[in-house]
Amino acid sequence: MNIPALVAASASAVIILYYLVTNSPWLTKGIPTASLKVDSGAVMVLSDLHIDANPMDLGIIGSLARINGVNTLVIAGDLFNYRIRIRDELELGVMVRYAVERLGLSRVKARLTVLYLMSSSSHDPEVHGNHRVSVMKVNNVTVVAMQGAVRLSYPDCIGSVYITHGDYAVKDGVLAGLLSFISLKLLNYPLFEVMLRRILNVNDHDWVISGHTHVPVFNSELKVANPGSWVKALVMKPHFGYVTIRCSNGELKVSLGSVHGNNAY
Repeated sequence: MNIPALVAASASAVIILYYLVTNSPWLTKGIPTASLKVDSGAVMVLSDLHIDANPMDLGIIGSLARINGVNTLVIAGDLFNYRIRIRDELELGVMVRYAVERLGLSRVKARLTVLYLMSSSSHDPEVHGNHRVSVMKVNNVTVVAMQGAVRLSYPDCIGSVYITHGDYAVKDGVLAGLLSFISLKLLNYPLFEVMLRRILNVNDHDWVISGHTHVPVFNSELKVANPGSWVKALVMKPHFGYVTIRCSNGELKVSLGSVHGNNAY
């Protein structure tokens, strides 16, 4: 028996297990989940825009919302790249107004509700007092900023859609991205998103949509999706993706689109 090799392997296993446990908030705390009923119209989900470190013209997002008849836009975390501690809603309001203008949302003529699910790890502003909800109005856009997850449902549609950033499952974004990338490449299986389904304890007919990994995912059988990122991070290329949700004939219709094409269910 090679004792040094056994000790090294055991130590490595302990270190990896410790890193995974300390990066898994769901093991020690619940995730706050709000519920919202959508009467009609489409819902669009974006994630990982990192607008303060993103040089591209993001006004296309307002155009996408207008073209797709979107009434509710969900930004599933990492709207901002830099994590700064802000003192009150006034400071958050300044950042939100900048984001609304940068994304071209004020040019959407119809009323638009934006749900901003703030990351609780390394990006997005750190608001004093966890899990608080802030409501702000910018022209025709109502922005609801909160942490945690949101459960969207249509009154005439079977099933719900759970949306969250994803750092509740694995806090470290690099680790989450590697987990997603490797499982997709080796197993063609969206392990990270399936983990979120189990953690959120959703029903079989519910969808789960997340961000965080920067890896685009769409699996209609497992009912999981991830729009991917709008910026390059390490070796992950931007996907410029968005998930669209509609209710048609009593069923949820979910699709993953980008400026390059789309998948639909």
